[in-house]
Amino acid sequence: MDLLHIMVVQKKIDIIIKDKHQAKKQQEEMYKSICKEHNWPVVPISAQLKMNIDAVIDYICRIPIPLRDFSCAPEMIVIRSFDVNKPGHESDKIMGGVAGGTILKGVLKVGDEIAIRPGYVRRSSQG
Repeated sequence: MDLLHIMVVQKKIDIIIKDKHQAKKQQEEMYKSICKEHNWPVVPISAQLKMNIDAVIDYICRIPIPLRDFSCAPEMIVIRSFDVNKPGHESDKIMGGVAGGTILKGVLKVGDEIAIRPGYVRRSSQG
């Protein structure tokens, strides 16, 4: 996905915080196995103890907002979808679904007609 800003979160640190050596060892193993090559930070957190939540929020707030091109045709990557129909619905009563994701470029307006397709659609110059 070509992501530039990644933080690895070491969750539930409250479970192993009594053994600080074990917590540090686990953090070092995480860094060596998935973070070292990219220099991603590993941040230990505990929601129960409200530990380092502020560090995660600070990291997210420092991610620069990407420039958007609002003049071109909209393009959206769908990450998840939800069916709003109950099982066994008759085909003439199907209402559709909900797609969730990120608009990468362009703008969608109320009333726009959209097409949902797998992958990218590219026209061949060979016709």
